[in-house]
Amino acid sequence: MLMRQKDEEKRSKAWAIVMLVSSVLIILGIVFFITKVVVSNPLEGEWYSKETGYHLDVEDDNEVTLQGTFNDTYMEIDLKYTIDKTEKVISIKPNAESYADAAEDSKGDVTPGELDELLADFTVSYNYSLENDTLTLTEREYGEQYIFTRIEK
Repeated sequence: MLMRQKDEEKRSKAWAIVMLVSSVLIILGIVFFITKVVVSNPLEGEWYSKETGYHLDVEDDNEVTLQGTFNDTYMEIDLKYTIDKTEKVISIKPNAESYADAAEDSKGDVTPGELDELLADFTVSYNYSLENDTLTLTEREYGEQYIFTRIEK
């Protein structure tokens, strides 16, 4: 009888430890998924538009790299952006320093002022819609749309 009681105590302790560990793992999993959903940027990643030939690389540090052909010259231009996930609005902003770098890389084909003019229609605020792997940017004032497809890495 004394032997059974000791075995029962050991089993109870082991069961309590198993329950504690599994509870902690469940809580950590829930915290991870909530953090992932609330904090993560839904637009982060690489996107391509067949219509315009633009390639966007949206990074989590409020930078987006726009790659495309401007004035017959292929360029990569770093832009800044802000995102409002509740309103589903992304505002893409010009980056004068990046314009100067891109103009320099073009070896005189494009000036920073020309880049500013070329990208004036793109560096505005958009409502965004994300469905599966399709990103639709709708210009807020005039309704012009850009449709991008996610590029899988």
